[in-house]
Amino acid sequence: MAVGARRFEELAQALARGGYRLTPQREAVLRVLAESDAHPSVDQIFELARQRCRSTSRATVYNTVSVLKQLGEVLELEFGGAGNRYDGRVPRAHAHLICTACGRIEDFERPDVEQALAVAAAASGYRVNAHRLDFYGLCPSCQAHRPAQA
Repeated sequence: MAVGARRFEELAQALARGGYRLTPQREAVLRVLAESDAHPSVDQIFELARQRCRSTSRATVYNTVSVLKQLGEVLELEFGGAGNRYDGRVPRAHAHLICTACGRIEDFERPDVEQALAVAAAASGYRVNAHRLDFYGLCPSCQAHRPAQA
């Protein structure tokens, strides 16, 4: 089973455990979240979900994303004025690479990043409940379209 199909099943099961029916509109939203590694915004989820199910509304997208966040199945990445983006494939805290030119977001999961978190907690005495680590720069595609800077 492909990663997106497996993740869709996990999301659908989480909704069922939470007492929510899997309507065609919710199914469309879940499939977008399960298949996207691009960390889409609500507007992007809405547009992609409507391609799958024309009767999907913005309210359904907002409500479904909100429920999935509450169930711990979607990670919300807040960017202030730039809007929020959503990770339905890896719903736990992890590092991201973010392109400052095109806005592309990629997951960056490495054991040494998690080890740094453990070291910080041990050294400070903090019990870390949540964390967020973002690296900003130019993705390879944007680098190829921009002249090198000295």
